[in-house]
Amino acid sequence: MANSAFMKELTPSPELAKVVGTKPLPRTEVVTRLHHHGITRIESTVANRSGEVSLTRTLYPSADRPHWLEACTFTNRSAQAVTVELEETEKIVRTGEARGI
Repeated sequence: MANSAFMKELTPSPELAKVVGTKPLPRTEVVTRLHHHGITRIESTVANRSGEVSLTRTLYPSADRPHWLEACTFTNRSAQAVTVELEETEKIVRTGEARGI
């Protein structure tokens, strides 16, 4: 069974409310760790009514281009089977040369 704390809605702080609004948000993913030493690693827990899954996202930057590769590792922390579905993962963002990015 998922931790009931994940079911409680998140009330945005005044600073966050400027970006996402003041309406309470569902708390389905909670970041537990963030590491950045050239390679960025984000560890979080994703929970819903059917179970709890830990997610580790590792971001590998390119040494010579404005690209990165994301690797996702899912670990089932519940006693029952959990289905994980991913949407299309290719995303290309292009910025203007004037921005220097």
